[in-house]
Formats: sequence, C-alpha cells, structure tokens
Amino acid sequence: MYLVEGILQVSDQDYYIDLLFYHTALHCYFVIELKVKDFKPEYAGKMEFYITAIDEQLKKDGDNPTIGLLLCKDVDKIIVEYTLQSRSKPMGVAKYQYTHVVPDDWKEYLPNEETIKEELCKKLESPINPVDAKMKRLKGLLEKMTSEEADLPKTHEIIGRVFSNILQPLIEFIGEKMIELEPLFNKTTIDTWYNGKGLNGRITETDLENLISKEGDIWSLGIQFHLDGFKKAGIKTFNVVNRLEINLDKYKYSIALGGDNRLAERVYRQFHTTEELEGLAEIYVEKMLDEINQRVEALVKNV
Repeated sequence: MYLVEGILQVSDQDYYIDLLFYHTALHCYFVIELKVKDFKPEYAGKMEFYITAIDEQLKKDGDNPTIGLLLCKDVDKIIVEYTLQSRSKPMGVAKYQYTHVVPDDWKEYLPNEETIKEELCKKLESPINPVDAKMKRLKGLLEKMTSEEADLPKTHEIIGRVFSNILQPLIEFIGEKMIELEPLFNKTTIDTWYNGKGLNGRITETDLENLISKEGDIWSLGIQFHLDGFKKAGIKTFNVVNRLEINLDKYKYSIALGGDNRLAERVYRQFHTTEELEGLAEIYVEKMLDEINQRVEALVKNV
C-alpha cells in the first residue's frame, strides 16, 4: 500500500482527503477520514461521496471499487451498523485503534497503527498548502494542453498580415469558385467592410494603411459578394448577397459568415493554411448556392 495525494476537484470545488492510499494487494484505492469526535451517521455520507468521486476520477480499468474507512474518537456499534446497512459503498468504521467494528476480513489488508501514525506525522510536518496544491494541479493541466499560445497581441503589422494572408486569399478563392455562377447574373460586385462600415469595391493595402491611420485600430474586416439580377427568373429576378467577416480581437482573429455564424478562429501566431482557406471559401460559396437553389425551386414550383 502506498500513499496518494488526496485532492479531488468536483464541480470546480476542491476536496482534501485526510489519507488516500492505493492498495497493491487489493488493487483499489483506500480512503481514510480522521474524525476527532465520536462517530455520526452523516460522516458516512461524506465518505460515500469521496468513494464515488475517487471511483469516477482515479479508478482505472482493472481496479476494484474504492474502500473507505472512518477513524473516529469513539464508535457506537448499533449506530454504525444501522448507518452502514443503508450504504451501497464498501466502508468501515473504527476507533483510533482496531475494534470489532472493522470487518475481520479487512484487518489483514489495512495499514497498521504505526503506518497511520507515520503518515499523520508527515502531514503535520508538511501541511497541504491550498495555493501550492492548486498550483500543482494547474501545472498538471497545462502539460496536457497542446494549443498554440495566445502570446502575440494585435498590432498594425498583425492587422496587415491578416489582410494579406487571410482576407485577400479568401477573396481570390471565392472568386475562383464562383466562376460558373457569375454568368447566371447580370452583374457581380465585391464590397469591402471595416469596423462595420462598408466600402465600394475591393480594399487595397494602401487603403488599409490609411484606414489604420484614420481609425487608430481595425477590429473587423469583411467582404461581400453581390450577385445582381438572376437572368433566368425574368420578371421575378432576384439578387444574392453573402457577407464574410474577420473579427480581430486582442490576441486572436475569427472568421464568420454574416457576422454571427463563426466558422473558425486562431491566435495570431497560427494563421490558417492555404488548404484551410480554400475550405472556408467552399463554405461561403455553398451558402450562396443554397440560397439560389431555394429561390429557383420556389420559382419552378409556381410555374
């Protein structure tokens, strides 16, 4: 049997178990709670909670169910028996020295009095500092994280890179994928957006520099393809407009359709690849096709 660090987190709350062992012979966790008062039935409820949490969070395939032991100042045999009869989890109750309340078949597997005293002395000499415990937990969680760090803040240079490496390629990819659609309409225009304001035509790098100088900051860039006048619809001709927006936050950017339907987001250290941008352009054109198909199907049904 060896000692395990007894810290559990359940629903964002930390619980500190007095002693938590892993029993190598029984292949299970063994939780011990120390009470300075006589046994009370409510102690069993908390022990059952610990056992359930350990089984859910720590128990591995092949481990047996967790066992709990309550060590109290004194115990009343009848109260203990009544309490444990209604409990589904394996647990025992004892005084600080072994008594008849501990099942006989457990005694050979339980730590002896000297082992418990030794571990208690360790805890007294090196008490668990909640800050240290939570910091240790945080470090363990950080080791499991593989995402790129958000350590590159937005600057004018970053805005320019988003424009050149994200917005401009998206315009080109979308245009290529709409070649077959354009002849179906009388006119195709591309408008540009910045900070929620529209501009006629495509924005250039020079335009962007002037806007940054004027606005001080750019928190959104967008494009809008406008297909004007569906020819085959005759007097029921219609237009199709679709907007794509890039929102620039302090440490990341996100790409959305119509301002609400977010497609993707990245930190500035990790821009989208060419293949990923082509995939986003595909989604953009697919949405336009969905609308065109719906409008045309409605017209065909009414013919």
